[in-house]
Amino acid sequence: MKKIELEVSRAKSSTLEELCNLLTNEKHNRLNERSVLVSPLESVEEKFGNLERRFTKFEEKYVDMEKEKESRVNQVEELHLLLLAQKEKENEFLSKLEAPYKFSILLENSGMEWC
Repeated sequence: MKKIELEVSRAKSSTLEELCNLLTNEKHNRLNERSVLVSPLESVEEKFGNLERRFTKFEEKYVDMEKEKESRVNQVEELHLLLLAQKEKENEFLSKLEAPYKFSILLENSGMEWC
């Protein structure tokens, strides 16, 4: 009877040993699969980081360009106001002149000659 129990115990031990080896192999396979998946993930994370930095730079450039645009619009408005003021001064000056002088100034500005 002890011989049979010993044989059963050996068979169980052998089965458990095989199971342990299978689990060890499975663990190694899973670790290998994980390392295969981690490499592309790291690459994607790196690319995402690069895109994030580029996007941040574009945002900063956009803000700077908007400020520059606003500045240019203000300059154009100021120049327009100066031009209107200058034309108004010219019109006032012309209205104060006597008729012959107006005519000669208008001719000069138009590029025509007085005959």
